[in-house]
Amino acid sequence: MASYVTACLFVISLVIAVCYAFQRRRRKGEPPLVKHGIPFVGAAFDFGKDPTGYLRQMQRQHGDVFTIKLAGWTQHVFMNPLDVRKLEKSKFLDIKEILRDFVSRMVGDPHRIHAGPRKGQQTSKEDAHGHLIPRLISTNLRGSVPLSQLCSSCGRVVPRALWHAFERKVMRGKPEKFQLHELCKSLIFDVTYNLLFGTLESDDLYKEDTESLYREFYAYHKDSALLVDRIPIHFLPHTKRARNNLFKYLSELDWSKRTDVSSLIGDLVGVNPKLEFLQERTRHLLIILWSAQANTIPALFWCLFYILKNPDAKAAIREELDYTLKSSSTRFETNNNSKGCKTNEDFPSMQIIRSLDKTTIDKLVILDSCVREVMRMTGSSLNLRLAVDDATLQTASGSSYAIRKGDFTMYYAPNTHMDSEIFESPNEFIYDRFISRPGEDATSSMSDCSETSEPERTTALRPKSRFYKQGQRISASQAIMTFGYGKTRCPGRHIAIIEVKMIILSLITYFDVTLASDEKGIPPEAPDFDLRHLGFGVMPPQTDIDVTVASK
Repeated sequence: MASYVTACLFVISLVIAVCYAFQRRRRKGEPPLVKHGIPFVGAAFDFGKDPTGYLRQMQRQHGDVFTIKLAGWTQHVFMNPLDVRKLEKSKFLDIKEILRDFVSRMVGDPHRIHAGPRKGQQTSKEDAHGHLIPRLISTNLRGSVPLSQLCSSCGRVVPRALWHAFERKVMRGKPEKFQLHELCKSLIFDVTYNLLFGTLESDDLYKEDTESLYREFYAYHKDSALLVDRIPIHFLPHTKRARNNLFKYLSELDWSKRTDVSSLIGDLVGVNPKLEFLQERTRHLLIILWSAQANTIPALFWCLFYILKNPDAKAAIREELDYTLKSSSTRFETNNNSKGCKTNEDFPSMQIIRSLDKTTIDKLVILDSCVREVMRMTGSSLNLRLAVDDATLQTASGSSYAIRKGDFTMYYAPNTHMDSEIFESPNEFIYDRFISRPGEDATSSMSDCSETSEPERTTALRPKSRFYKQGQRISASQAIMTFGYGKTRCPGRHIAIIEVKMIILSLITYFDVTLASDEKGIPPEAPDFDLRHLGFGVMPPQTDIDVTVASK
């Protein structure tokens, strides 16, 4: 027994010695190297507990650029928001390998999303899909025509999803209690799935189809963050079983029976209709279904939480919608005929929502400011790039740093989002922060809508596009980095925000939704973030909160 213990201790000591012997050494010209007590793991524990606090502590010790080890990856951390444009323009930094590895971990291989030939492999005919699939996604989710079509479809899908979620539970004058995060998950899944993948005409079949896939999807989604953390799916049997069930379900969808299939899914199915590509196509469908909800669900949760907690924000959004509808040339139907959705006298037909188009939604600058403010407060994106060559990167301050091939650069979005020089009082929810009036100082981070008359509010207000750091302008796309930055920002961000806005407008227009207070009548405070999803984008809540919903 003693010899066995001795042998184990010897092996452990040998492993530790090897790890220390081969740990990274700083070379001339490289950023300061942070030393860690545990090899390979590095800063993972400290960063995971308090990412912003840890990075700022390292910034005070080492400056705006430093190197850490994060779960085996060498990360060059950039802390200055002005360096984002430098990272974006660096040609030796690439994201395709990161995305390919991410998709592989989420849905397995083979797939053809950013899947060109790996190092040492020759290009095959099938590798053409590696470039075609991202182009299809970008074209169908970024173009003005596809977005307008999706917005129009969203006006039909959202009321049906709300009817499905509330059904007979929410009657006029009879409030029903719901858990807000669970409600958001149900609504976003329903809207996303039926918006992109098409829907079934029969209400009974629609309900059965949506609920069946919903159960499997969230069994898979529950621990999907562990896959990104490089936990093999074989160690997650429930996740693996759910993923296999999803593959089977998606591969057996009968597209001929589904109406209003989006151009994205239609093109994706059409690009590889042959049987030998069925497995790849199913993986493409699943990663789209997953990525379309990963940020949208928590985004809706936090938007609803902060709007419901801020009566001024809620009133301003409602007033803005009323004025915009009155001044719009769009005809808003008032009949109760609702294709594909049962209605009754106790459930609103939501004809305003059904008639909204993208042009009208784009005019709602107060609602847009609320959503942007939530993105700023809750976005936690880890913007990573992989160095494909040895190179030198010059920062905004004029310093130059050597980056080795195979290293990663990292910019943590809250460095910008919580910078008090860019955003005054960054820890506060200020619903009109992203609004400016003609003649307003462009460097101002705040505006006051409370003293503005209703006509002025809708005609004079404009989205704020100018932010500054050390006297240098930061573009609107780099001021809010929840969906990434540069050309590789999430292509689905536009339709995700449209979904969130449509659901918010539906709930505050047709329902009385309130945060459930405690026994003392005090409304809930913002729950903590669930740090298991750190780096994905919008952070989900660690705990749920109750809301009461009643039809007006």
